[in-house]
Amino acid sequence: MGFFNDLREDLASAVNQLTDDKSENDIEISSKQMKDEIAKKEKKNKKDKRNNENLEREIKNYLNVSEEPTETTEPEDNAEEQTELTFENLSEEAENANEIADTAEIVKEEIITEEITEEIMDNSFATNQIPADYQPDSNDFSVVSKGTVLHGGIDTTGSIEINGIVEGNVKANGELILSGTITGNVEALIISVNAGKIRGNVKAYNGIYISEDSILIGDIESTEAEIGGAVKGKIDVNGPVVLKSDAKVLGDIDCKSVQINNGAVIEGKCSQKYAEISPSAFFENL
Repeated sequence: MGFFNDLREDLASAVNQLTDDKSENDIEISSKQMKDEIAKKEKKNKKDKRNNENLEREIKNYLNVSEEPTETTEPEDNAEEQTELTFENLSEEAENANEIADTAEIVKEEIITEEITEEIMDNSFATNQIPADYQPDSNDFSVVSKGTVLHGGIDTTGSIEINGIVEGNVKANGELILSGTITGNVEALIISVNAGKIRGNVKAYNGIYISEDSILIGDIESTEAEIGGAVKGKIDVNGPVVLKSDAKVLGDIDCKSVQINNGAVIEGKCSQKYAEISPSAFFENL
């Protein structure tokens, strides 16, 4: 009996020992599993935390982008401003170009007008008349006032009145009214000398009128002439010449017709070379 009891105790002890070893092994396994689980959870938490931080950063960036203007806005605004400035510059350049074109057109018209006027004047003696539709520029009227001394010539497309002194040639496409003094050649459509003095040759394409107290020293070319003052020089008029009672002429006269009033004095030959009837031709046939 004693043997069996000892055997039973040994078996029980062995079983208990095995049970204890198994429990320890199970505990170790369970502990390791728990550690692994904790490590996995910590790793997951770190990952989740990092994802949350990234998400939070993205949200902040999104909010900042929504609240603050983007960098592309300003360049777009600048681009619009630059576009507006470009259009303004183009408009100004277009206006300048139009002004230049208008100025060029005006200059061209003035040149053409001057050329036509010169051609009319050059042909006026040959045709013995000015075209009826020709008129000087009435808006262009110049005045040289009394007491003014002008050293140099005058060339105007319109009319001019000279009350002062001009030392130089004078050309006017319109009328010349003179009560001053001109030292130089004179050329105009119509010339009226009222108590004035001219020392130089004169061309009047549509008539010259010299008052009683005027003096002209130089040759005269015109389509008609009315002389009441003193003239020294050749008078070539392919129209009528009227010598008023106070006229004093020293020089030859060639004209179409002549009227000499009582008191007028002439020293020179007078020929009606432009008359329709030639006395020499008449007597040649006799």
